[in-house]
Amino acid sequence: MAHQAYNASSVTHVLIVSESPALALGLQVLLGAAPDMLVIGQADDAHRAADLLDEADVVLADGLASARAALSSAEGARPGVVLLESDAPQAAAWMRRLAVERWAVLPPYAPTDAVIAAVRAVASGLIALSPEYVHLLRPVPLPVEDEGVALSPRELEVLQLASQGLPSKLIASQMGIAESTVKFHLSSVYAKLGVASRAEAISRAVKLGLVTL
Repeated sequence: MAHQAYNASSVTHVLIVSESPALALGLQVLLGAAPDMLVIGQADDAHRAADLLDEADVVLADGLASARAALSSAEGARPGVVLLESDAPQAAAWMRRLAVERWAVLPPYAPTDAVIAAVRAVASGLIALSPEYVHLLRPVPLPVEDEGVALSPRELEVLQLASQGLPSKLIASQMGIAESTVKFHLSSVYAKLGVASRAEAISRAVKLGLVTL
């Protein structure tokens, strides 16, 4: 299989923050296998993290305490954050209060491919959650840009499940509604978001913060 060539402008600079030197080393080796990522350093306290924050595109933090320490001294624009944390609701609430625009929460035992995918998602400006955390963070209906239109709770639920790659039949089964009702909700979502397909709806909803991947 051919591998894509990466140039310097496409490389994501990652700062690893962990109180465990062994874990930090393991994360560095993990990310080092990805050709589009460069670990710019490791930090185990706020002082050391502050020296590297300006150079980081993404902070990969082991636990909420580590993330707090790393970003406590951040000024101005903050890097994206990938957080390995078991308490997803608390982690998400903290990042929202801190106004972190790009973030991801994964369980501490997340597999290698999930961690790499999360770093890439955050580097691209997205919010990402591990599948087992999605149900803990129900999307809240928000206005769509300046149009003053909000998706209903049912529409948001359908769209969230669709963003996980579920076909209409499985969405209907999981929600306990008819497949035709799922299609009706999706049609309404398309109209409100001004899109013509499921992929476009998911992409726009992610950008607006209506759903998480």
